[in-house]
Amino acid sequence: MRRLCHYCKQPMTKGGTNLPRSMTSDHRLPKSRGGKSDPANKVKGCRKCNSAKANMTEAEFLTI
Repeated sequence: MRRLCHYCKQPMTKGGTNLPRSMTSDHRLPKSRGGKSDPANKVKGCRKCNSAKANMTEAEFLTI
């Protein structure tokens, strides 16, 4: 089963690579904005989307 990025829905690669579609763990509400590191606040996203999202909330990122 292939994992899709929570944001762009593209297939992700698993492993410690720096490719744009490498799987990362992302905070829906960033820690810098009060988010916690619990499973309910985390999603799997590709490195490209995670980097573009920066410290935006999930809702802010999905509206751009």
